[in-house]
Amino acid sequence: DNRYTVLSDIGEIYHRNKDDARKKREVDIYATVLNFGAPRQIRQRGWMLSISIFDDTLQLPSTDVSIDAPNPISQVKLVMFADNPDDFPLFFCAGDVLRGHRVLVDEYEGSIQLTAFAWSNVAVCRPSMESVSFYNSHEGDDEPENPKDSKNDWCFNSRLKPPLDFSRSNQLWRFAQNRMAMCPNVHPKYMFTNADIEGRGRKDV
Repeated sequence: DNRYTVLSDIGEIYHRNKDDARKKREVDIYATVLNFGAPRQIRQRGWMLSISIFDDTLQLPSTDVSIDAPNPISQVKLVMFADNPDDFPLFFCAGDVLRGHRVLVDEYEGSIQLTAFAWSNVAVCRPSMESVSFYNSHEGDDEPENPKDSKNDWCFNSRLKPPLDFSRSNQLWRFAQNRMAMCPNVHPKYMFTNADIEGRGRKDV
């Protein structure tokens, strides 16, 4: 959708417009959440939340140490500011899909990042638990039927309850599942499922 900026283009947008009015650096995006922290208070008033996001236009970093070249950008930091921590949308897990309207392309300490202020709107969506269960149970299929491009298969969190592009959300969510399965960002020794928790608790006592 041409209305939305892909993450691989934000560096060019910043450098082309960094000396112009801020409005020229405001973009609308769809992306996938890689990780996020907890809201933290800054100064006496105000809160900040940092999220790492990626999409299907960013490359994976190379693991070939013989290549003497900088790695391509594989993720982008989104920094959100709010007066109250309850103003932030609820992030649940890696793979959540994020839609941002009027977020600012900026630079901080030499790195391009995105910033969401009070005038921005950020919504987060994810498939329903039933759709995720269906997808996981058909993981070997070329393209599991669920989740569908329908609001009935999705839940989302935003203060303003905006309309969402469920087709793009579905495309990004499926892309994220495949990418995280191929390139997990957690060391295998620390990875476990919910079913493992009880057994690990007994062994660690």
